[in-house]
Amino acid sequence: MPAVGELRRVRLRGRVNEGSALLPVSSPPLLARLGAASAWWLAHDEAGLGGMVSIVRPGGERGDEGFELLPVELRGGPASVTDAEALAAADGRVFVFGSAFFGPKGTLDRRRSFVARFGEDDVASDPGSAGFGAPADVLDLGTTLVRLVDGAVETGDHALLEAHGRVRKRMVRSRKAGADVEADMAPVNLEGAAFIGDDLVVGLRWPVDELGRPLLLVIDGARELMTSAAWSADELARRPARLQPVDVDASPKRPSGCRGLTARAGALHAITGPTERDLAGRKLRAAPYRHVRFALDAGGTEVVRTLEGRRRVEGLAAYGDAGWIYVLDDEDATVLLVDDG
Repeated sequence: MPAVGELRRVRLRGRVNEGSALLPVSSPPLLARLGAASAWWLAHDEAGLGGMVSIVRPGGERGDEGFELLPVELRGGPASVTDAEALAAADGRVFVFGSAFFGPKGTLDRRRSFVARFGEDDVASDPGSAGFGAPADVLDLGTTLVRLVDGAVETGDHALLEAHGRVRKRMVRSRKAGADVEADMAPVNLEGAAFIGDDLVVGLRWPVDELGRPLLLVIDGARELMTSAAWSADELARRPARLQPVDVDASPKRPSGCRGLTARAGALHAITGPTERDLAGRKLRAAPYRHVRFALDAGGTEVVRTLEGRRRVEGLAAYGDAGWIYVLDDEDATVLLVDDG
């Protein structure tokens, strides 16, 4: 198991700093336009639609340790959407998911509950800027993901961990629901997404199960809907969904949530780590960050790398034939951790 010291730290500066998710660029035409054999999509969680994604390209010319950050302007949806926390790819499209954050006090910020999609082949140089641009579709998810989690809890076998380490058999009930949120919704926070076969897998930072383990929301058959011209939040809410825990070392007093998710060679890879105090209560201890590998609907989890001593590791993507690249949510710069093999 490689040690954290074997990772090379790279600091990049761009139009928007920090980062929340990574995804390899897979379009040969786009890679040709970039003049690169490989590149990565990077999500930014503190920007609106026009600045929520960038491209990380190898071969920086400004002393950026072999990488450079290229801005990408997404156009065609509401500019107010924000808090991009996850990236996934299917059928030539990239999907950018907001956190869908529904807080412990029963409030939903609609700007954070969305998914935007754009075609990789449609990304082109933007004559009006130093970067790239692409048309995007934006779907307002509203309480869809919250409802799917709630329904999966009601029909499944998983009890949930409440703040301060207590366990509940049902979702935590809100007393302060907004006008567009029903009173039976509960705290939910998304930080990862990936398509596996026909299913969409959503990694949850919160809730966690009664043992303090991260939970995945598996939405059956969602790929066809999400890639169709007639995608809709109402139809997504009707899809069967279930919860699957990620079997990592955790406890009710030291819970671990999903902080990043990607698919590689048919397996799922996740960053697991702290649930953060805004969700799990101030008396709980912070879990360490880990990179783990596992299969959907199968037992057993392999620890690929421990990331002890690192803060806010929020994304991972394949790097080369067997390596990995990680992104940290650093407010002062885009910070990558690179496994050079």
